[in-house]
Amino acid sequence: MQERGLEFIQKRVFEHMGAGEGKGLQSANEFLRPAGAYPLTNVGDKARLHVAYSMEGWGLQSVLTTLLLQDRELQRAIEFNGARGRDAFEKAFKKAVIARGRAGYPEEWSRLTQTQVDEVVNAAGALPDYANSLNAKKSLAIIKRELADWNVLDKGFYTIADFGSAAGNTSMPVLKGLTPKERKKVRFVAVDTMARGLERYRSRFEEAGLSEKQIITVNADFSSVGKAKELEGVLFNHVVSGAALHHDPNPVEIFGEIYKKMAPGAFISTWDWCHPAWRAENLVVAPAKSAVSADGRFYTLGRKTVEAQRGHAFISPGKTLGVFGRAPSEVEAAKEIFAFWPGLLRIPEVKPNLIKELDASLRSGRSFNFNEYAKGWVGRVPTHPKTGAVEPSPNWWLEAHPSPETRANDFIKAGFGKVDVRLILPSKIKVQGNELPPSSLLTHFMFRKPLVETG
Repeated sequence: MQERGLEFIQKRVFEHMGAGEGKGLQSANEFLRPAGAYPLTNVGDKARLHVAYSMEGWGLQSVLTTLLLQDRELQRAIEFNGARGRDAFEKAFKKAVIARGRAGYPEEWSRLTQTQVDEVVNAAGALPDYANSLNAKKSLAIIKRELADWNVLDKGFYTIADFGSAAGNTSMPVLKGLTPKERKKVRFVAVDTMARGLERYRSRFEEAGLSEKQIITVNADFSSVGKAKELEGVLFNHVVSGAALHHDPNPVEIFGEIYKKMAPGAFISTWDWCHPAWRAENLVVAPAKSAVSADGRFYTLGRKTVEAQRGHAFISPGKTLGVFGRAPSEVEAAKEIFAFWPGLLRIPEVKPNLIKELDASLRSGRSFNFNEYAKGWVGRVPTHPKTGAVEPSPNWWLEAHPSPETRANDFIKAGFGKVDVRLILPSKIKVQGNELPPSSLLTHFMFRKPLVETG
């Protein structure tokens, strides 16, 4: 029967997950995005978390499969199609989770005012500017070398793409580092879902002296970049991005799309928020000197391997995994991101108690659940940090931030070769007051597409 075929299974799964027609299954929505009084009106959506963590660490596969299979028609369709039905269900489920997660970001950012956008972007003070300047410095060392003998008549413009460009804060420092002669050889591509940001991007780069044909703006999410009409026949010679690539729950697929649009030997230079805090809903510190897996699902100590229980993940008390050089511990990184959120939620008075209880929990070996802890904040009055006026703020906190090692693995799985992965530790940044910027949450990644692809 046609309605009980494989297409029916996929359509019904997408509908229940809120990734197709309709609003989705109520029980699934309540699990993925619990609602309540401030600050829990939108704690983010579990579907937006990195797929390496969400399926097991956050229980998406086990919990949602149980909820979806309460649909007797869907269950019968799966049984009717046997092994093919079960395979179709699993593939549809994972695709629906990713589709729902991807839809969350443009929806969320489109609701924000420009003031709110600026506050979120500038929440870490001087840190994003520092990261952008560092990213530009590393990119310019490569770009200038390649532009030295670049002939536009033979090769066309040298194309620099900026993913998650907004108004250009990541790629503008690159442009500023080019000489007038070098600027005549380049073209910038800005990819973002925010139309207002792209308008500002174009005006800023035109004001800096670039011609209209040297600027391409693409209003699209990262997953559809390969289909963008504006980019037909365009290959990227260099890619930059700042604090944007984590906005997708399945970055391997996104990196694969970017990879296809890059010229052989092209580099991607990006920085992003990276930490282990979203590995699972419950975090537990692994024993000293143990080796923790990239997803936190298990640790190895000597000949013993210990797996985390469902809904839990380990974080390492040792050096942050996956980076070269000096680095704080994963425990310190988790503490920093949790302590960061009260300020964004405009309830900074809860921060001292949060840090105290978080530290006590992790030191004792107990698990720490940020979602459950934050429920105690319901009813707190959010106030503007400068004026003191009562004013709700963007109040999500679940994002697809990976640990540095997980992000590096994503690039490698997409086909890139590792050049460098290093934490951004801005010890010389000047800050106002007593607040120090996060010191172990930003990581710079430099990867390269091989000159000759194998396999």
